[in-house]
Amino acid sequence: AVTRTEARVLKVTLAGETLRLRFSPPVDGVAAELLAQVRATIADAFGLSDAELDRLVCRYLDDEGDVCLLIPGSVDDWLSLNPEGPLRLRCELPAAGSARRPCADSDHAVQRRGL
Repeated sequence: AVTRTEARVLKVTLAGETLRLRFSPPVDGVAAELLAQVRATIADAFGLSDAELDRLVCRYLDDEGDVCLLIPGSVDDWLSLNPEGPLRLRCELPAAGSARRPCADSDHAVQRRGL
Protein backbone atom coordinates (compact mmCIF):
# COMPACT_ATOMS: atom_id res chain seq x y z
CA ALA A 1 0.00 0.00 0.00
CA VAL A 2 1.13 3.50 -0.78
CA THR A 3 1.27 5.88 2.17
CA ARG A 4 1.69 9.49 1.13
CA THR A 5 -0.04 12.45 2.72
CA GLU A 6 1.80 15.59 1.58
CA ALA A 7 0.98 17.53 -1.57
CA ARG A 8 3.57 16.93 -4.29
CA VAL A 9 4.52 18.41 -7.61
CA LEU A 10 4.28 16.29 -10.74
CA LYS A 11 6.69 17.42 -13.44
CA VAL A 12 5.25 15.92 -16.62
CA THR A 13 6.59 16.08 -20.15
CA LEU A 14 4.18 15.24 -22.97
CA ALA A 15 4.43 16.15 -26.67
CA GLY A 16 7.44 18.39 -26.03
CA GLU A 17 5.70 20.39 -23.31
CA THR A 18 6.58 20.20 -19.62
CA LEU A 19 4.11 21.17 -16.92
CA ARG A 20 4.45 21.38 -13.15
CA LEU A 21 1.23 20.10 -11.61
CA ARG A 22 0.01 20.03 -8.01
CA PHE A 23 -0.85 16.54 -6.90
CA SER A 24 -2.23 15.27 -3.59
CA PRO A 25 -1.68 11.52 -3.35
CA PRO A 26 -4.38 9.53 -1.55
CA VAL A 27 -3.68 8.70 2.07
CA ASP A 28 -2.93 4.99 2.46
CA GLY A 29 -4.12 4.40 -1.09
CA VAL A 30 -3.29 1.38 -3.15
CA ALA A 31 -0.91 1.77 -6.08
CA ALA A 32 -3.64 1.36 -8.70
CA GLU A 33 -5.65 4.22 -7.15
CA LEU A 34 -2.61 6.49 -7.01
CA LEU A 35 -1.74 5.70 -10.62
CA ALA A 36 -5.31 6.45 -11.71
CA GLN A 37 -5.14 9.80 -9.90
CA VAL A 38 -1.78 10.63 -11.53
CA ARG A 39 -3.17 9.81 -14.97
CA ALA A 40 -6.33 11.87 -14.33
CA THR A 41 -4.24 14.84 -13.18
CA ILE A 42 -2.16 14.63 -16.36
CA ALA A 43 -5.28 14.28 -18.55
CA ASP A 44 -6.90 17.35 -16.95
CA ALA A 45 -3.77 19.49 -17.30
CA PHE A 46 -3.09 18.57 -20.93
CA GLY A 47 -6.77 18.50 -21.94
CA LEU A 48 -6.72 14.84 -22.98
CA SER A 49 -9.87 13.10 -24.14
CA ASP A 50 -10.91 9.77 -22.62
CA ALA A 51 -9.56 8.00 -25.73
CA GLU A 52 -6.21 9.78 -25.33
CA LEU A 53 -6.12 8.95 -21.62
CA ASP A 54 -6.58 5.27 -22.53
CA ARG A 55 -3.48 5.48 -24.75
CA LEU A 56 -1.35 7.52 -22.32
CA VAL A 57 1.96 5.82 -21.45
CA CYS A 58 4.05 7.19 -18.58
CA ARG A 59 7.68 6.41 -17.78
CA TYR A 60 10.21 7.48 -15.17
CA LEU A 61 13.98 7.24 -14.69
CA ASP A 62 15.18 4.88 -12.01
CA ASP A 63 18.31 5.26 -9.88
CA GLU A 64 20.40 3.47 -12.54
CA GLY A 65 19.22 5.72 -15.37
CA ASP A 66 16.89 3.11 -16.86
CA VAL A 67 13.57 4.24 -18.28
CA CYS A 68 10.80 2.33 -16.48
CA LEU A 69 7.13 1.98 -17.34
CA LEU A 70 4.86 3.37 -14.63
CA ILE A 71 2.33 0.66 -13.79
CA PRO A 72 0.66 -0.32 -10.50
CA GLY A 73 3.56 -2.67 -9.75
CA SER A 74 6.15 0.11 -10.14
CA VAL A 75 4.40 2.96 -8.27
CA ASP A 76 6.21 2.25 -4.98
CA ASP A 77 9.55 2.18 -6.84
CA TRP A 78 8.78 5.53 -8.53
CA LEU A 79 7.79 7.15 -5.24
CA SER A 80 10.80 5.75 -3.36
CA LEU A 81 13.13 7.25 -5.98
CA ASN A 82 11.60 10.67 -5.38
CA PRO A 83 11.00 11.03 -1.63
CA GLU A 84 11.28 14.82 -1.93
CA GLY A 85 10.90 17.31 -4.71
CA PRO A 86 8.99 16.84 -7.95
CA LEU A 87 7.78 13.47 -9.17
CA ARG A 88 8.98 13.36 -12.77
CA LEU A 89 7.29 11.55 -15.65
CA ARG A 90 7.87 11.35 -19.39
CA CYS A 91 4.60 10.60 -21.11
CA GLU A 92 3.58 9.83 -24.66
CA LEU A 93 0.45 9.15 -26.65
CA PRO A 94 1.07 6.30 -29.11
CA ALA A 95 -0.93 6.60 -32.32
CA ALA A 96 -4.44 5.18 -32.17
CA GLY A 97 -4.45 1.62 -33.43
CA SER A 98 -0.84 1.06 -32.40
CA ALA A 99 -1.58 1.70 -28.75
CA ARG A 100 -0.35 -1.05 -26.52
CA ARG A 101 -0.13 -0.49 -22.80
CA PRO A 102 1.94 -3.43 -21.56
CA CYS A 103 0.94 -4.41 -18.06
CA ALA A 104 -0.82 -1.07 -17.65
CA ASP A 105 -3.66 -2.50 -15.60
CA SER A 106 -1.76 -5.27 -13.89
CA ASP A 107 0.32 -5.40 -10.74
CA HIS A 108 3.38 -7.09 -12.24
CA ALA A 109 6.92 -6.38 -11.18
CA VAL A 110 8.68 -3.25 -12.40
CA GLN A 111 8.87 -3.22 -16.19
CA ARG A 112 11.94 -1.59 -17.71
CA ARG A 113 12.45 -0.44 -21.26
CA GLY A 114 15.41 1.52 -22.51
CA LEU A 115 14.73 4.36 -24.91
